[in-house]
Amino acid sequence: MSQPVSLKQLECPEKKADMPFELRLAAVIHLLSSSALRGATFNKTEALRTHLRGVSEIDGINPFLKNTLREVLGGWEAVRCHPASIPVDFSPVDRTGLPNLLTI
Repeated sequence: MSQPVSLKQLECPEKKADMPFELRLAAVIHLLSSSALRGATFNKTEALRTHLRGVSEIDGINPFLKNTLREVLGGWEAVRCHPASIPVDFSPVDRTGLPNLLTI
């Protein structure tokens, strides 16, 4: 049975070079989910780009998957985050009791 992997391990550049395809793809999914739920940060965005580049350069994967990964990478290449950015928790309801439009 494999050991669980933390977000910090996925963001660590020196550990990315020898990551298998499945783990790299899991890192992409995890970082996308984390960015969607808590906001993109500089470190998550850089880690996501690195993983997307790595997984989209692998030979022998489904060409449709490779094309999709490259398109996603293109979108994330345009994202700019301040180096001191931090994740935030979004509340589905703001203090007025109305739905928070950022989460809809």
